[in-house]
Amino acid sequence: MKFPTSCDVFLGDRDELNELNRRLSYFYVEKLIELTESIRALERFEFLLNQIGTDDGSINLQEHWVLYHQITGNIDSEILHRENEIRLVQRLLSIGEPIGPFNETYLNRLIEIVTSLKKM
Repeated sequence: MKFPTSCDVFLGDRDELNELNRRLSYFYVEKLIELTESIRALERFEFLLNQIGTDDGSINLQEHWVLYHQITGNIDSEILHRENEIRLVQRLLSIGEPIGPFNETYLNRLIEIVTSLKKM
């Protein structure tokens, strides 16, 4: 995985969350989460998530919370946000055609992930 370039100007909190998600995903996958830069990014990520809340009807927000709980090792909360994500994707698919990556395959993958997490 290539190290993500940094961005210092954001259109708003959601834009900054997306950037932090990108960077934290890199740090997490590359097992660099203990670096000072990643710790600061995680603290900012947590602050922004708490400002926005846990459920505003956004699939993207649930993905952010999932990453946060993966990094912090809170499997129960990770499962909760994955289940919220499943509920939102199901609702999206019930009102129309698949949009972007959100289709039946994506939904089935989320369900598989939650099932395996619950077995842990």
